[in-house]
Amino acid sequence: MAKKIIWTSEINMEDWKEFLEEEYPKIKDKNEQYDLVRDYIIRNLEDERQNLNIPTNGRILMIADLGLWDGRRSGYMIIDKRNINAILTNYYEGETEYYSDGWNIKGVWKHHDGTNYYEFREIREGKHIDNLLNRLYCGKPVNRKMINYYTKSIAPQVNAVYGW
Repeated sequence: MAKKIIWTSEINMEDWKEFLEEEYPKIKDKNEQYDLVRDYIIRNLEDERQNLNIPTNGRILMIADLGLWDGRRSGYMIIDKRNINAILTNYYEGETEYYSDGWNIKGVWKHHDGTNYYEFREIREGKHIDNLLNRLYCGKPVNRKMINYYTKSIAPQVNAVYGW
């Protein structure tokens, strides 16, 4: 399956030309137009949170590949809210994108130091994931088999919402 965008903060003003002409025909200042589009896109994030208001049995694990000023690091964050829409709470200045690759739900956050890549997975009930978390924290290799043992994809639920 090809990459399917859930939400992106990327703004290509050419894509919004018709919208601006229809909704704001009197506003010609480029900075004002940009601000209007940015505000509209951010409001759409709330719509996506409603679309993905899907309860989960387990907490969400965000597996991270971080681009920092001093190089790349691995990491993780556990999202305690047991709902898929909790993955959409992190909006940063810069470019943010959430998408499905067909198998997993991922995020890309570009910032002044580099680019962070995330994968969001539901922690399987009854699994003690300390071994996985320790490996992620210490930057030790983690393979797909290990990730699948401790977690499961949330992509099937998300893909169903959008008909993918």
